[in-house]
Amino acid sequence: MSGRVLAPAGTVVPAGEVLGWLWDAVTRGDERARLAAAFESRYGLRRAFLVSSARAGMSVLLRAMGERVPGRREVAMPGYTCYSVAASAIRAGYRVRPLDVDSTTLDLAPDALAAAPLDQALALIATSLYGLPADLPALEAAARAAGAQLVDDAAQCLHGRIGDRWVGTFGDAGLYSFDKGKNLTSIQGGVIATSDADLAERLARACAALPEPPARETLMLSAKMLAYAVLLRPSLYGLATRMATLGETPFELEAPTTRFPRRLVSLVRRQFDRLDGITAERQRRAETLRALLADVPGISVPGRAGTTAVYPRLALVFDDPARRDAARAALVAAGIGATGSYPRALIDVPGIGPHLAEGTRDTPRARAVAAGILTLPTHEHVTELDLERVACIVQSIR
Repeated sequence: MSGRVLAPAGTVVPAGEVLGWLWDAVTRGDERARLAAAFESRYGLRRAFLVSSARAGMSVLLRAMGERVPGRREVAMPGYTCYSVAASAIRAGYRVRPLDVDSTTLDLAPDALAAAPLDQALALIATSLYGLPADLPALEAAARAAGAQLVDDAAQCLHGRIGDRWVGTFGDAGLYSFDKGKNLTSIQGGVIATSDADLAERLARACAALPEPPARETLMLSAKMLAYAVLLRPSLYGLATRMATLGETPFELEAPTTRFPRRLVSLVRRQFDRLDGITAERQRRAETLRALLADVPGISVPGRAGTTAVYPRLALVFDDPARRDAARAALVAAGIGATGSYPRALIDVPGIGPHLAEGTRDTPRARAVAAGILTLPTHEHVTELDLERVACIVQSIR
C-alpha cells in the first residue's frame, strides 16, 4: 500500500474554517440557540435541541415519549443498524425488538413490519442507514395505526429528502448527528428535532435539566477535532490508523448525556452554511460509483427510487461474504478505506440478549446484510481516479 490512504468516512474541514472556529470559540458567546434556530428554519421544525450526541439524544427523546405513553416498554427498530440505536433505547429503560430488513433498501422489510406487534411498542425507529431514506411515509402510517410513535432517526441522513419533505421531519420527532463519520462533524454532538407541540414542551424541560459538559471534555473534543481536520488528509490518514483504532462502533450501554459544548457551535454552523455543497459532492461521487457497479453480478447497490440520498458512505451488499472479504482486503491494500461496517445483526450483538423484547423473531436477512455489506468513502478527498480504481478492484473480485 502506498502512503496515500483514504479514510472510510469523514468531512473535510478546511484550514480557514478551523481558524474561524477557533477565533469564534474565544470571542463569541453562547450561540447554541442560534444554531438550533438555523435547524428549525432550514427544516421547518417547531423546536430543535442540541445535545452531546445523537446517542444521548435518542435516550432523552424516548424518555420524553414514555411520559406520554407510560404503559409501553418496547422499541422496535431495523435488525441491521448502528448498535448505538439499540443501546440508547436500553439506556432509556426499554426492551428492543429488532425487525428484519430488505437488503435492496437496508430499510425494514414490509413483511416484517406487517407482522410486528407494534401495539406493544412505545416507538418505531426508522434509521435511514448510509444516507438512504427509509420508506418514512409508510413507517409513519404503520406507527400511527398501532398507536406507536415514530422516531425519524436521520443521524446518517441529514439533508436527505422524500419528495419535498426532509428526512428527520417525519413522525413525532427526528434526530441528527455530528459524529466523526457524518456529513457535518464536531467529533460528537447531535440534535433532537420535533414539530409536535406537546413533545417539544417535554423535551424543553428535559434538555434544560441537562448539565453542561465538563471543561476538560470540551477541551479533549476540541483537540480531537483539530487532529481529525489534519489527519483526514490521505497523506496522513495512514499514520492515524497506526496511532489509534478507528471506525469501530461498540455496543455501549453508558454514554455521557449533557448539553452540546458551546465552543463547538461555530464549527458546526460553518459547515451547516455549506451543507448544500457538501451533499452535492457526495451525491456526485456516490452516483458515479453506483453507475460503475450497477451491473456487477452478485452485488447489489441499495437504494430507493423517488428519494434523495446523501451518502456519508456508499453501501454495497455482496451475495457471497467471502467475496466481500476479498474485495475489502484488496481495497484496503490499495489505500481505499472500505469497511464491513456493523459486523453483526442486532440480535447477534454480544450482551444484547437480556434486553430483547419477548418473542423477538430471527432476522436472517439482517444477518445476510451484516455478512455481505461493504461501505466505500464518498468524502471530498476521493478523486475521480479513486472512483475508477474502486470500480476496477470490485469488478475484479470473483
